Amino acid sequence: MPFTVAAGIVVVAAFLLAGGRAAAGTDCRYGEITLVSRPSLSAPSPTYPGDTVTSTGGGWSTCGDEAFTGFYEEWLRDGAVIDGPEWVEGAPDSFTYTVQEADIGHELRSAVSACDDDYGCYLPYAQSSSSVVPVSPPPPPGPPIAVQGYVHDSKGSPVPGATVALYQDLDTGGAAAQAEPLDGRRRTATATTRSARTRTGSRMRMGSPTLRSRALPATSRTTRWRRGNGTGTGAG
Repeated sequence: MPFTVAAGIVVVAAFLLAGGRAAAGTDCRYGEITLVSRPSLSAPSPTYPGDTVTSTGGGWSTCGDEAFTGFYEEWLRDGAVIDGPEWVEGAPDSFTYTVQEADIGHELRSAVSACDDDYGCYLPYAQSSSSVVPVSPPPPPGPPIAVQGYVHDSKGSPVPGATVALYQDLDTGGAAAQAEPLDGRRRTATATTRSARTRTGSRMRMGSPTLRSRALPATSRTTRWRRGNGTGTGAG
């Protein structure tokens, strides 16, 4: 029995000399921080520059249930810190990062270090169990259809199944600007053949239908029309 008492005194003395105290009914140092689960990431898939990556704070416990004073959070690219560390008060919680162009093709991870008054801060930082690798955004879509309309016959009645669509520039290799706005004036075009040039204000016929549409800028006017199974393109 004397030996057991002496051993207990030695253990307590060791805790005191280490600058801590034992939690009642435990063999841990009061306030000691234990990592329970690593942080994890969530992000849109695929992830592009400008998207937001969210990290959890991870799972943590302290000996004696001592309260956390705060935590440090940071972001890493291919293992190198690119943002942080930043101090946040309170128990570890979620935080975010906005993807940059420089992150494309590189592995992003978060890292957390939880802290309390008695233990200090957990080291090394706990890195996220998952990672995110941003990719380049897809190319922009082609030039939109500037105007869509319908084909009417000479009496003004719609022709079933026939439509007309105008584009600002059909020739993508041309010098004309794709983004030029259409002017607001009404123009009438009528086709005489399946491949015909149009002129602002001119009338061309294919049978009886009349194509009505808005005029394109003089530098780049293109008309695509379709009637039944036939298609045609006019540019001027």
